[in-house]
Amino acid sequence: MKRVVVCTVVSATTYLIDKTMLRECAIKRVTVRNMIETAAQRDMSDASVYDEYQIPKLYLTTEYCVSCAVHAHVVRARPRDNRRDRTPPVRVKMGEKKPDIGKPMKSVKRSARRVKRAIADN
Repeated sequence: MKRVVVCTVVSATTYLIDKTMLRECAIKRVTVRNMIETAAQRDMSDASVYDEYQIPKLYLTTEYCVSCAVHAHVVRARPRDNRRDRTPPVRVKMGEKKPDIGKPMKSVKRSARRVKRAIADN
């Protein structure tokens, strides 16, 4: 696995900020990508001698300090009461309706959100 360090996590050097923090306090994200892009995969399979060749994947582990993770939109800042809550967010499967998170009229365009006043007849 290749490690990509975004900010300094225990003696690693980076380009964002020069900050040292404990490795267990860092926010870690694993990205799995194909080594070859999708357009070239078909060309490789046509030119390959083997029928069922599994193309290797690239596993990248990215470590962020808290300030860099918030700045890069990897995590969000939460209210003080909710910070100790360690339960993962609700995952929505494809095709399912998203849960109501308390934003009224989010799906309505802005012009329709305005309160319409009744015109008084004279």
